[in-house]
Amino acid sequence: MAGLTQRGNVWFAVWRDGQGRVVQRTTKIKVVSDKLSKRQSRDLAQQKAVMMENLSKGTTELDRVLQGFRLVAEQYGMVKPLPTVRAFFRDYPETATESTEKARRLSFRLFTDFLRQRAELPLDKITVEDCRAFIRHLLPLYRKGTVELHRRYLSCALRRAVREEYLKRNPMEGVSIAAEMKALRLTDDTERREVLTPEELRICRDPSRMGRDWADMVEVCLYSLGARLGDCACLLWENVDFAANTLSFVEGKTQHRRELPLHPELREVLLRRRAEQAAREVAVFPRMRQQYRRSSGLLSTEFTIILRANGICGRDTSARSATGRRHTFCTKSFHSIRHTVVSLLRADSRLSADVVRKSVGHASEEVEQGYIDISRADKERVLSCLNRKLNPVV
Repeated sequence: MAGLTQRGNVWFAVWRDGQGRVVQRTTKIKVVSDKLSKRQSRDLAQQKAVMMENLSKGTTELDRVLQGFRLVAEQYGMVKPLPTVRAFFRDYPETATESTEKARRLSFRLFTDFLRQRAELPLDKITVEDCRAFIRHLLPLYRKGTVELHRRYLSCALRRAVREEYLKRNPMEGVSIAAEMKALRLTDDTERREVLTPEELRICRDPSRMGRDWADMVEVCLYSLGARLGDCACLLWENVDFAANTLSFVEGKTQHRRELPLHPELREVLLRRRAEQAAREVAVFPRMRQQYRRSSGLLSTEFTIILRANGICGRDTSARSATGRRHTFCTKSFHSIRHTVVSLLRADSRLSADVVRKSVGHASEEVEQGYIDISRADKERVLSCLNRKLNPVV
């Protein structure tokens, strides 16, 4: 049964979860207040602690009644038998693109591996505490964004279980990444990509420095208004209409369809590649497409290695974990080209914010603000302007 511990002037509930780990949660009941004595507040906090433990473990009276009804209904064939946790995630239908499906299956495998023997229990035995413990297990090993992605994939799957009436509520929806990071005393490690300087961008477009394939990929990225690595690498010839002079594709990340005029610079690049390839080839960048489908991370790393070889080095952020599971993050990569495109366009006063945002395919201004940066020259002009304000000519 849950116990109590005092922190400052607040009672905290303490219990062990299904895997024997100690859980502490605030009851939000003050030890001493104007309305209750210390003994009264302790009794009230104890009752709430027991309720919190039962709710987290799915052992409330309502849970037991519903479980009894389900067992009877299963015996008479009125409902489908409840699958085990492992069976549910194993048989989850494949409904996403190849790369997304691969990432989703990784999330499922990490979760079931973490649960160990509990993965063989019925699906409704998953509790909020199981989900919280899983997130706390991942946070020291992976970046915040990666953990959020795993949480989202699992939450989406468990939401489906609710729709199919396997669960009455989604336990992952009660989990907050920010709250678990605070509990573990971890700092936010979100990093932004840096924009490329004009000289760095010139190097990226130079075939003698980057190789023909990568230089052409950079051109596609630039003149498709910052298309992502996967969209560039997996571009097919059916996406290019030379007669209508258009380039169209469906974004792998958002599934939004984008259609753009084919700029003369990009048209020349694509015509040359078409002439150099066999007529039966379907991909604009066959090697890149094959590599991306095998491992998008390795393709991105390949580009970053070439950048470093040419003296383009962003800030590296090393992993906190000694296990080495967290990826090293470099702030200059292929995605920096997208940041550069957005920053250059937003710096042009002739283009409205709405036009730029819709052209590059951002869903909101909040998202786009994360891509905008200003150059060193812009900052120097700002400092000069400030200096004139501080020291006006008399």
